Amino acid sequence: MYNKVLLATDGSETAAKAAEFVVELKKTLPSAQVTVVFVDELRVLNTVFDWKLDDRLLAEIKEASKDRMTQALGFFENAGVDVSTVRLEGDPGAEIVKYARDGGFDNIVMGSRGLGSLGSVFLGSVVQKVLHGAPCPVTIIRGD
Repeated sequence: MYNKVLLATDGSETAAKAAEFVVELKKTLPSAQVTVVFVDELRVLNTVFDWKLDDRLLAEIKEASKDRMTQALGFFENAGVDVSTVRLEGDPGAEIVKYARDGGFDNIVMGSRGLGSLGSVFLGSVVQKVLHGAPCPVTIIRGD
């Protein structure tokens, strides 16, 4: 069924529910490989809004991003599920689709809503971009 599963996370509540789904999926498909991807969209927001961020603020934002990724991975660690991880930069929807295509994934799992950003108003929904561009089935986990 699924040999390679890509979980897209941003540390949000719905992403945590998507992680729970993947843990349960892994119980029924123990041989499935799971990769957790986190996309830092800072450069995209910088381009869209022509922001000039100083190095200190940029480091703080990256550290907060790293903390959200660590928190998401802690869920798998506590459940005893091995996953591999990758951090990317760019437009989250486009990067998730590209990574899934290049990696030959069988399924993408993600929450229906993420943390979002002001940039998402201009860049469009990550879920919409993934649904329209994905090279494989996409499982969307509702947050409510």
